[in-house]
Amino acid sequence: MNCEREIDDRKLIGHFSKDYSYCIILLQFLQLQVLTFKLYDCFFKTNYSRSWVNDLLHAQNVYSSSSHPKNLFPSLYVGESDFGLYATPAFVDERTITIAPKYIGPPLLEGPMPIATGDAPRNLPSSRPVLRLNYDFSTTHHTDDGEFLLLAVSVSGVIAEARSAQTSKRFSFWPFKQVNEENGFVHIGSISYDPHAVLGRGCEGTIVYKGVFGGRNVAVKRIVADFVSLADREADLLRESDAHTHVIRYFCMESDSMFRYIALELCSASLQDYIENSTIRKQCSLQPMEVLYQATEGVNYLHSIKIVHRDLKPQNILFSMPSQHGVVRALISDFGLCKRLKINRNSISRRSGLAGTDGWIAPEAFTSVSSVVPVDIFSLGCIYYYVLTEGKHPFGDSIRRQANIMQGEYSLKLLAAKSNIPALCLIEKMLQRDWSVRPSAAELIIHPFFWSKEQQLQFFSDVSDRIEKEEEQSTVIIHLERNSRAVVTNNWRHVICPALAEDLRKFRTYKGSSVRDLLRAMRNKRHHYRELPESVRQSLGEIPNQFMTYFTSRFPQLLMHTYDAMSVCANEQVFSKYYSEEAKQRAAEEVNIISKEPTFSHGYLLKDTSETAELTKNTPHRKVLLRKHATVDSREKAKAREQEK
Repeated sequence: MNCEREIDDRKLIGHFSKDYSYCIILLQFLQLQVLTFKLYDCFFKTNYSRSWVNDLLHAQNVYSSSSHPKNLFPSLYVGESDFGLYATPAFVDERTITIAPKYIGPPLLEGPMPIATGDAPRNLPSSRPVLRLNYDFSTTHHTDDGEFLLLAVSVSGVIAEARSAQTSKRFSFWPFKQVNEENGFVHIGSISYDPHAVLGRGCEGTIVYKGVFGGRNVAVKRIVADFVSLADREADLLRESDAHTHVIRYFCMESDSMFRYIALELCSASLQDYIENSTIRKQCSLQPMEVLYQATEGVNYLHSIKIVHRDLKPQNILFSMPSQHGVVRALISDFGLCKRLKINRNSISRRSGLAGTDGWIAPEAFTSVSSVVPVDIFSLGCIYYYVLTEGKHPFGDSIRRQANIMQGEYSLKLLAAKSNIPALCLIEKMLQRDWSVRPSAAELIIHPFFWSKEQQLQFFSDVSDRIEKEEEQSTVIIHLERNSRAVVTNNWRHVICPALAEDLRKFRTYKGSSVRDLLRAMRNKRHHYRELPESVRQSLGEIPNQFMTYFTSRFPQLLMHTYDAMSVCANEQVFSKYYSEEAKQRAAEEVNIISKEPTFSHGYLLKDTSETAELTKNTPHRKVLLRKHATVDSREKAKAREQEK
């Protein structure tokens, strides 16, 4: 790098200005509000001046003359970060002086040392001059069990790789089984990858490179050998799950003494890129709703084969490369934290530690001794909101996000502003603190949130046909008309356009407060669309998209209200395609309860006897289920007839 610095330390001034190609590492200290620099180590490739180093050494009566590049030798620097030990190749002058903090014993570049036989640390002399500074800026760990010797053996291949990389020649050096090809690719077994083409980085030193397997471009995931069991488990789960079109494809795994290499399907972008980069979003053929649907299908497949992902987030939902026909697929990826459920078990022990990423982890992952399948549903709920709001999170900013998750404090106001009631209802269920009430992935796929306009219109028509001849006091009608005024905004006839309202008055009477009558009007106008006046057809628009938008924009709660009310009919043949197996089971249980419960009508309890029905006032706050064909006395029937007129 081209640089020019002035060092002002104890009135000693030095300059350097040259392109050395290699790094110059400096220690920086703030003394009396003046930033000073002290040389730590030099990795030079060409001639350089050592005059200012000599000034530093003169203070301790240490002298080192300038050296020539031929005196540089390859070395290895081993350090420790918050994530563990790391090693990096280095070129060091033979007479380079190591600056070391006080009280740490031998310089960090020294070693390996003999295994200690006593408890007290030994003051081993350095083999080279050491410049001692009166700063205790480093923390070290002493070991007496030979772990450093093992580290030295395992990283010895790094030095060999660094030496060979200078000439781009093939090599095979124990303990590595790698070969550097002429084009710069590294070859491990049947996998080749470009060490300079980094696609992404993960935790615990995991790096994803662009590579080649069997003549096709792939992504090569390199996992540190310390986590070999996790890598093997990930490979096993990938083998079992990649049969699905929305799960990333697995090709093979190779290994050497330090890493596991997993060849995966090469992808073009992540969901995070798709949302946060408008250019990528415009170039992608998938719409946001399609992305969510395909990702949910992938999760549903994993759950069907008893695999819990445990780390769903936008970075782990990827987009495939376009096919020959330009088709792009959303894929579930990163199986590093996945686990398989045991037979007849619905939870996973947390003995292996907390899994997931802050801001996307379900609250029970912190409070329960085991993880359950709904942890993925919670994460998906956050992802749904993230996509629909173009990057927002239901639990707020990243600083308070996980705390809000633990407290159950979230906001869906951006969806409420768009009147997207199906999305609101679904995401609210997905984010429930009680995991047992969250919907399954199978329920998500079949939810009205994902229905097309044509599916919505067909559902409304099926409902209207089903309830056409139903009694007023039947279970399904009572469910449908409950809170009807909120659904139809008191009187739906005042909300529709004048042209349609005028046309409806020509034929039969429709009650403006009835959901059933609104559905009946929709069905009739659909069936007789070609017979409608031109003004009415222009107002309603084309079937199905504009026609459905006309009604759902005026009555945004109509779809979800009707869907929930008709769930009691989930086991009927006509409606079975609209509801999941879980919904059908709940409907069957509700029917059983209804058959055993006393029935109510207009706040009165009906106790059937052999001759008459005794009326008893019902408690207003008691939740009741009404028998499908309830018996109502003559006064109630007369009142119903008056209302009909």
